[in-house]
Amino acid sequence: MGKPSELVTLERLLASFDGLDSFGLLFLETPGPSHYEETPKNCSVFASTGGDGVHYSFLDLGNGISGACPIVMTVPMAEAPNRVVGRDLLHFLGLGLHSGYFVLEQLQHDFAATCGALDRKQFWQFLSDEERAALSAIERQMGARPWNDHAARLAGLASEYGDLLRFD
Repeated sequence: MGKPSELVTLERLLASFDGLDSFGLLFLETPGPSHYEETPKNCSVFASTGGDGVHYSFLDLGNGISGACPIVMTVPMAEAPNRVVGRDLLHFLGLGLHSGYFVLEQLQHDFAATCGALDRKQFWQFLSDEERAALSAIERQMGARPWNDHAARLAGLASEYGDLLRFD
């Protein structure tokens, strides 16, 4: 299984920045299965946040993985560990444009408060200058667009893709 070209582009872009350890996108060498039982079987993990096993995966809809696959976040320690967080890689990148990707796990712990904070861009103040520059580069060079109304968008993704997550 190869790496989607969009993921290769993202990795190359972020490699030009220093100090992104807490950014929340620590890429695996090759996307593949998770060793966490909470991860859907039809997902291929491509990155972790570096905290508590939280990771991001491509949801394989039957045609293999690509940048066009929906993105699933798995938070193994959460009561409800999985959430679809993008209809594709670029859409997912837009979700974190004002927060980075580490903090997104809070959606599984306090959905309403986290969506409110994302809507108000409250996490931006906690990002380093280097993280802000990396997020600006993702927007500018990859064409990601920031989200608004996070709760409604995430609910729409859950409705569209939630039943496609496989655990057997």
